[in-house]
Amino acid sequence: VALSIPGDSKLKNSLFTKNTNKGMFKCMVCNIFSPRNWICLNDTCLFMGCEEAENTCHIFDHIKDCQSTLQTDPHCIFLHPLTMKIVCFVCKVEIHDFETIGFDPKTLINGEELTNPRHIREAFKVYFKY
Repeated sequence: VALSIPGDSKLKNSLFTKNTNKGMFKCMVCNIFSPRNWICLNDTCLFMGCEEAENTCHIFDHIKDCQSTLQTDPHCIFLHPLTMKIVCFVCKVEIHDFETIGFDPKTLINGEELTNPRHIREAFKVYFKY
């Protein structure tokens, strides 16, 4: 799964902006503002979902919904906007910056150069003014 940096216009999208409020982020399903919500990093999406809400997890519902509609780009990698953690919820692993794990960012995977997760974190930090 390739990561990409969301463009500035994508981050300023009105739906995305309406779902943030002073460090709290609103789940797009249950409409609850919570510091436990996550942002889908599929660059066509930026869905915000909660990790837990009344015995359900809207992050996993989002992943399943996208898989069931046969979307080719996976929606399994999420950013936690307060901790800046990037996690693949299918693989159940945290995705670290390339420098941390000694990975050469110029390595090509399926002919594509990979985006360093650090650059994605930096884009969101600028947007959220951290």
